[in-house]
Amino acid sequence: SPETLAESDLDDAGMTRARAQAVRSFARAVADDAIRLDRSVGLDRLVSSIQAIEGLGPWTANYIALRLGERDAWPTTDLGLRRALAKHLRRSASPGEVAERWRPWRALAATHLWLAEASARRAA
Repeated sequence: SPETLAESDLDDAGMTRARAQAVRSFARAVADDAIRLDRSVGLDRLVSSIQAIEGLGPWTANYIALRLGERDAWPTTDLGLRRALAKHLRRSASPGEVAERWRPWRALAATHLWLAEASARRAA
């Protein structure tokens, strides 16, 4: 449960102390309903509540939202997305600018681009 994780000793979990603290803080926020993982809040509110936790930034917040089924989540800083966009779209625009055209289905685009990038790596 989030309550258990918030109080857990994560010293042997193979992560830095800062990361362990971020995990515990995230779990505490979920337990306290400061972060809602039940899809009862919109994407912007979900992302901002996750980013309010020290050590959790836009990529993490959007990735969590994407995994929760938020159809417009877009982890802009993801290296795999940046590589795929550079290869497949050959645009000079930033990934965020290109992704604006895909609203409200950016999570689907992200998944497609990740799969295309993985497929290209396997073929190489």
